[in-house]
Amino acid sequence: MSETICKSILTTQQSMLSHPEEDSRMAAAGCLGALFRHLPADELEALDNDCLIHEDPSMH
Repeated sequence: MSETICKSILTTQQSMLSHPEEDSRMAAAGCLGALFRHLPADELEALDNDCLIHEDPSMH
């Protein structure tokens, strides 16, 4: 898969994580999870930081 297509798919899936319908959010999360094992380390780290790791200084 080309880098352009991969980035497009990742961007679309990430945007769907905030969809108002729960089923759409769950499907997007499942798709992202399936893609994790195929991502290069740098893209995986960026995706982790953007979607999974939420650092809120007020929570420390």
